[in-house]
Amino acid sequence: MGIFSGKKKSRDVIEKYFKEKNISLEFENGKYSFVLVNQEKGFSLYPYFTYDDDSHELSFLINIRNASFDYNYKILNEFNLKSKYLKALLKDSIIFIEYNTKVELEEFREIMDLLIESVFMNSAGIDSL
Repeated sequence: MGIFSGKKKSRDVIEKYFKEKNISLEFENGKYSFVLVNQEKGFSLYPYFTYDDDSHELSFLINIRNASFDYNYKILNEFNLKSKYLKALLKDSIIFIEYNTKVELEEFREIMDLLIESVFMNSAGIDSL
């Protein structure tokens, strides 16, 4: 198996997952991006992620907003205590949520389901960030 056949396989698995979920997926500059819409709560989020075929690392991120100079870090800490999978961080004045893990391609569907579910379950906390 050549170096590009593994990358093709992972891309096929990832694209198939999102197609089955009826979610549009974009791939640009090595990053996948998509839109999560919660009609009930009236919000849209724009997650992006990378998957490294060699190390099997999945990095999932959602930029939330720019933080003011006097941002209350207590809100981040409260979110992190409540969230099982997602971690809220503040870096370079941007509040974002991330999840990083090593995952075999066969487990991608399960992990992505958990992450998307976690985003919706934590929507009130995300909104407060």
